[in-house]
Amino acid sequence: GFNGFDPSGKPAVITAGHCNDDGNGKEAALTEPANDEAAGGTRPSLGSPLGTFGFSQFGGANNSPIADPVTGGNIGTDIAVINNINSGLDLLPETTTWQDAADLTAGSVSLTGVVEAVNGAPVCKSGRTTGWSCGSVTGVGEFYVLGHNGGDDIRGVWGFESTLEKNA
Repeated sequence: GFNGFDPSGKPAVITAGHCNDDGNGKEAALTEPANDEAAGGTRPSLGSPLGTFGFSQFGGANNSPIADPVTGGNIGTDIAVINNINSGLDLLPETTTWQDAADLTAGSVSLTGVVEAVNGAPVCKSGRTTGWSCGSVTGVGEFYVLGHNGGDDIRGVWGFESTLEKNA
């Protein structure tokens, strides 16, 4: 996820809606970066509290699947907001490139705004599972992904796809 602010100006974290297990997640915790897969670890260990999950959506309204397996429909989003941020944390407007798990600010990149995805535009991402990678946007539109319940639980989300090269 990345850091932001709620409408009243309080700190918040924006993350993927699928991370909140269809609204069943209540508490969000930090992990020990050295144990995260991006740093070569194999077992993420939960650390201090981050905050509590607020709004989340994965697919259509109320985490609903597509309307029809052939024609799609019911396209939504994949977003969650973590509120009530631990007051002991100082959220920074940056993300890590995973150069040093002991100091995530080493090689960090400042975040200064957002833009709409456009085909061909450069894009980078940072995640505790897959690390840092960069590439370019290759498609913008509706995408269909498997939901938490398997089988016919196909979620439609509006987003973009990209080609990414590890540690670019």
